[in-house]
Amino acid sequence: MRLIYRLSLAAAGLGAAETPASDWRVDAPALTDAEALARLMLDAYRGTIDDAGETLAEAQAEVRGYFERPAWLAASGLKRAGAELAGACLVEWWPAVGAPLIGYVMTAARWKGRGVARVLLHNSLAYLTAAGQAEAWAVITAGNTASETLFQRAGFQRQEG
Repeated sequence: MRLIYRLSLAAAGLGAAETPASDWRVDAPALTDAEALARLMLDAYRGTIDDAGETLAEAQAEVRGYFERPAWLAASGLKRAGAELAGACLVEWWPAVGAPLIGYVMTAARWKGRGVARVLLHNSLAYLTAAGQAEAWAVITAGNTASETLFQRAGFQRQEG
């Protein structure tokens, strides 16, 4: 079961994007990052409720699908620590509601609990606010308490139905 969350960006009162720690940088994703994103997806979801036993080829196909949809690359972010891809927040356009969708938030296992997802999500939301968007949406697997907590702390409200 999927849970739908909505955030009114105006009501969220977001400030500017957060400045990441000096030992890492945030970049917009590019198609050349697809392989690294697929590997990150497998690592981030391994052992969680979102782990369906996907293969690398399946994860690559899902990432390619993201780039083929109306991906909003400028609003998305990849956290890099040196050459390592430690996290990603991938934003796309959700035609069904006519608003941005936070499609994926992924953190490599060894980086979990360090605020990577929080900074990436905040920066994506700050970008969307500055771009004049009124709201942002997320779809979360029921039982993914880490994601539910992340989005609720950012101000997202669960929608009925």
